[in-house]
Amino acid sequence: MFSKPQHGSPLYDRRLPASILVVIGVLLGGLTLEHVVTHPEPPAWWAAEFLVVVGLTATILYSAYWLAASEFEPAALWDTITWMLVGVIGFTGLAGGLIVHQAGEGGSVAEPTFVLLVLSMIGALLGLALGVALHSRTALISVASDEHEPSSDHSTGAVVSVTDDGEQLRHRQQRIVLEILVDAAPEPVTLGAVLEELEARDQSDVTPEQLRTELRQDVLPNLLSTELIEFDRTRRTLSFAGPDCVADAFRSE
Repeated sequence: MFSKPQHGSPLYDRRLPASILVVIGVLLGGLTLEHVVTHPEPPAWWAAEFLVVVGLTATILYSAYWLAASEFEPAALWDTITWMLVGVIGFTGLAGGLIVHQAGEGGSVAEPTFVLLVLSMIGALLGLALGVALHSRTALISVASDEHEPSSDHSTGAVVSVTDDGEQLRHRQQRIVLEILVDAAPEPVTLGAVLEELEARDQSDVTPEQLRTELRQDVLPNLLSTELIEFDRTRRTLSFAGPDCVADAFRSE
């Protein structure tokens, strides 16, 4: 798929891939709607075609808005665009093959242009859904997560010894997040509440914005990789998912 953008690059901003999704949706919807408007049909049939086009276009545009506001990193959005284009090409090819086959058999497809355009929009939505599904489990993993190797120890990987100030800071922040989730267990905690509590407990000189970035790009991905915590993307909540011995160790401190 697309290569992962680097920090400081315009591609790092999730608004760009989301905007491209909007352009694709508007382009497909506009072409289809233009065909419907310029090819009069009986009122009932015309209204049905119009509603189908508007519904598909609105769904694509809402999906772009949802993705822009989601926890998906830009690299995941670029991959989602790729899957969307694969869906468009695949379903357009399917429709084209059907039309050619019918013509070869001496038959015809009613409204071939409309069928072609509508199937391309359906393909876009299915590709979009597939892209989202493939990345839903890694919605919080940062673009730079491939620059470090998470610990292979699933029970203690989040609390390994550290050697420099940067890692010591991340180590402490990970412990604080685990403490927050263990204290709340078995109830989940919203991402916003975790951030607020982390800001309150963290005694470093890190600014709130830096702390928020560190949380999303390093702390949470590391903890997710250890399987000590779980993230519910729909509810935007975190919960402790580690063994009881780890929870007991935190409670006994």
